[in-house]
Amino acid sequence: MGVGYSKNELTGGWNKKIPLDSITLTSAEIKGNYFLRPCSALNVVSGFAGGAAAAFHLVLLAFENWDDAFFDYIIIRAYGVVLGLVIVLQEMENPWFFRYFGALESWIGRGLFLVFNAALIGCLEEYRFSPVINSKLFVSCKSAVSVVLYVCGIAYGCLGA
Repeated sequence: MGVGYSKNELTGGWNKKIPLDSITLTSAEIKGNYFLRPCSALNVVSGFAGGAAAAFHLVLLAFENWDDAFFDYIIIRAYGVVLGLVIVLQEMENPWFFRYFGALESWIGRGLFLVFNAALIGCLEEYRFSPVINSKLFVSCKSAVSVVLYVCGIAYGCLGA
């Protein structure tokens, strides 16, 4: 995590370093700040959408016809499961996670990552023989999760700019 500076009241200069990990916000502070409300809502929505994206990739792998499956299709869906779980972990904002995935700490990095995952959900059209995958409900839910991830990614990008 980064390090913030505090203002020295005697000299008027910025000299004392404060670790940003030590700064915590209470729920009363979030309720009182009109900017933090939509940010925390965006955090929750994108976390649920990431979990749903991982679930959709798991369902697509589970109902795959393994005799006719292409190797690249299986690899892309396996990456989709892992990256969906990464979205959930990034929205939980644990400091140990950002030690390994530092690019996801910025809002622009998160936005690009969410847009990439949204594209990954719809990158392969499903022309499979499974009635679950070809049902209109499944295709509609998959498209809805993709749109939510696109919107959250664009919102993160706009907040970071």
